Amino acid sequence: MGFFIAIFNLFILLFPTEILSASKSGIVLWAMNVLPTLLPFLIGTNILIKTGMAELIGILLEPIMYPIFGVPGCGAFALISGIISGYPVGAKITQTLRNNNQLTKHQAQRLISFCNNCGPLFILGTIGTSMLGSKSAGYFIMFVHYFSALIVGLISRFFFSAERNVDKKIFFHTISQKIFHHSDKNIGNIISESVADSIWSILQIGGFIVLFSIITKILELSNFISFMWKFFSHFNFISKLGYENFSGILIGMIEMTNGAKILTMREILPVTLIILSALVSFGGFSIHMQSLSFIAKTDINAHVYIFSKFIHAIISVFIAKLALPFFNFNFENVKGDVLEFNFADKIVLSFKYFALTLIIQFILIFIAMIIKRKKLCM
Repeated sequence: MGFFIAIFNLFILLFPTEILSASKSGIVLWAMNVLPTLLPFLIGTNILIKTGMAELIGILLEPIMYPIFGVPGCGAFALISGIISGYPVGAKITQTLRNNNQLTKHQAQRLISFCNNCGPLFILGTIGTSMLGSKSAGYFIMFVHYFSALIVGLISRFFFSAERNVDKKIFFHTISQKIFHHSDKNIGNIISESVADSIWSILQIGGFIVLFSIITKILELSNFISFMWKFFSHFNFISKLGYENFSGILIGMIEMTNGAKILTMREILPVTLIILSALVSFGGFSIHMQSLSFIAKTDINAHVYIFSKFIHAIISVFIAKLALPFFNFNFENVKGDVLEFNFADKIVLSFKYFALTLIIQFILIFIAMIIKRKKLCM
């Protein structure tokens, strides 16, 4: 590790202009793509957890989540939030649920294998509209991504030994007391804590994005990708991909957005959509480091989590190949150029989602307080 850190610092000294440019690109990517879309959701989901809404959602979805995925109903909150908000919200909420002892170790391991996913706004907006110039292509990748995630969840149901002497319905027995306990908390403190926790999390994510943008640039400057191509091109199935696709895959495994950008800067073919589907499902090691920063605060096995993302990517390849003929794409309408990103539209859209989340939040709090008042009257 010390050797690689020394190489990292050496490249900063030898190529300061290029490294500075990569660092700026990472900051812009974080400020324009991640901050306006992810921060509101992080604040909203933290408020939901701290006020007991995760448990309330768990009551409704326990009959579905436990038989199918082997996790309590509160796991649905992590799954839904992870889908709506995108990486690494699923990991963050799983960490919170595990630390609150709402999940056992094995349940948390199962849950994180399929709840930490890419957000629809990134798939449809950044990849579909901006990079591919096609919403249809974005919907295709989104379908493959989420459908394969559910398959991973079904597979994980049969792994990790089932807990002994665990009452599967204990969630129902204690839920009302938990919700009523949450409703007694001061809403001002809840919002303040949620905002502080969310800002700290989003700063951590920004640091990882900048770091991996620099690492990607170092790989380009060192001709590492060309060296890897010379080695792997001897394998027939790799050589058929071509250097551009190979480069996009390699960069995408490290940092997903830059890899997707490389893949979409040339003629778009069916194999391009299949590779993009796999990259989105895998997420890239930049995303994994963000997720592991939350997983490290629990007893969840990080190696098993990363292995599950590899499985997710492999399943996505098969699902994409099977589903592609049914979507009947006209690839002449799928253009591989990057359109200008509209920051204003994106931040307005994210705050609309945030406002909707808050409205639902206050409605649920109101319902919980009415239930509590009626219980006290009885």
